[in-house]
Amino acid sequence: MTARRLLLLAGFVLFVGTGAYSLLLPGLQERRLPSADEAEACGRALAEAWGERDLVRVEPYWYREHATALLGALEARTHAPFAWLDERTALDLENGWRFDRLWLLHLPSVTGRGAADLVPAPARVVQRTPCGPRLELVQVELPRAAIRFDLLRDAPQGRVRRVFKGGKAEACPWDGGRFRCGATEWKNVGVRWKDVGGSRRTCLYVEPAPDDSLVEITFSSAVLGARTVVWGGLSLWGARKPSGGDVTFQVRIDGKARVQHVEPPKEYRWNRFELDTRDVAGRPVELVYAVGAKKSGWRQFCVDTLSVDPAGDEAAP
Repeated sequence: MTARRLLLLAGFVLFVGTGAYSLLLPGLQERRLPSADEAEACGRALAEAWGERDLVRVEPYWYREHATALLGALEARTHAPFAWLDERTALDLENGWRFDRLWLLHLPSVTGRGAADLVPAPARVVQRTPCGPRLELVQVELPRAAIRFDLLRDAPQGRVRRVFKGGKAEACPWDGGRFRCGATEWKNVGVRWKDVGGSRRTCLYVEPAPDDSLVEITFSSAVLGARTVVWGGLSLWGARKPSGGDVTFQVRIDGKARVQHVEPPKEYRWNRFELDTRDVAGRPVELVYAVGAKKSGWRQFCVDTLSVDPAGDEAAP
């Protein structure tokens, strides 16, 4: 048999195999998915135990759409709107500082892992409730920390302005959920969710101003804890668009740069910067975020910050 015929035969087998798999896949997935009764049982247990500062995560992530559809009606009936952790990446315990408890809707037969294997230390599994043969509800105790500054919570107290070459500045007034920094929608600054670094994240969305100017977000009397974590990165759309240039990102505390970062175009990551802020903890400081780009088109940049005192630390009032 000639090489050409072998290639044709291999292509035919691949085509037939792919088609057969596509036909069989829905049925295979259906047998692995929990039933509506299982989802209802987990949903009821979740609604009964739900607290105001609780959070739900689905393992594996792709089951989230099924879970929200099945539990949507239950949320309406029980008046318990569940807060979903919409992450496709590994569990971020630092984001968990914002919450008291985490609940996992877990399909162990799909992940092939025990619930404890999904939870990094120092978080720990407190209770597992089987809702049927294919679904379990797992209660997770998160590490505690006293939040001193939360960028998402405290954003309305900031002052936003554009700083142009030569020092001229233009204020961006607060307007019911965002700072208006221009006539067009994408020149505003505000808290919203974006796809950044492989997951959906709630962040302070900033698009750099044109003309090589800076967007500055200033908190004139921020009170920080001993440990401060800053995140920043381009949105998915910002990373996909080739039209813009490097983004410069700076964080200053009382005039001193604590973060100095340059994000190249097409980078799609959630950069993390940990700051030791014990030297300024517990007293008001000027905290400034500055975002800029020489070519600002589609430079959609997201920022988040949490400043905490670990549990038992009395460094800040």
